[in-house]
Amino acid sequence: GINAEYGDLVGFFFLVLGYAYRASWDADKMRKKSHLTIVLGSGGHTTEMFRALSTLDMSLFPQRNYIYATTDAESNAKIDQFEKGKPGVVTRTKIPRSREVKQSYFTTVFTTLYSFLYCLFVIFKSKPDLIITNGPGTCLPVCIAGFLMSRVHVHYLSLIHI
Repeated sequence: GINAEYGDLVGFFFLVLGYAYRASWDADKMRKKSHLTIVLGSGGHTTEMFRALSTLDMSLFPQRNYIYATTDAESNAKIDQFEKGKPGVVTRTKIPRSREVKQSYFTTVFTTLYSFLYCLFVIFKSKPDLIITNGPGTCLPVCIAGFLMSRVHVHYLSLIHI
């Protein structure tokens, strides 16, 4: 319902505020290196993500990378609309979808593994400081890749799932 929606937004705001506070010990360094990765789902998940992102000061994240599925035809235009006039460098990365609608569970194992390996390369290459996700299977391989990179001490990052 509407109360849960506002609760999610308030929770998201405090999570990001905590991240920004934790890094505030050296604000200049944060501004120079802070790299935000946003994982978009489709439909309502994307709308929810942009609603949550609208509460952020995007100047705190001068490098932003949007990740979305190769079969997502709408996110690119929504990114353009949201980012219009905002400071910073914006990149986009399309990843293979873990599972298509009505795909068998057996073949999903292989497509998810492929998507994970692809995401491992993407996250290793981009080295984000913060990954924000909110949705469906598109975020799963990205989150696992980020988590593993942090655990094996390749690159430390924070994950927020709303």
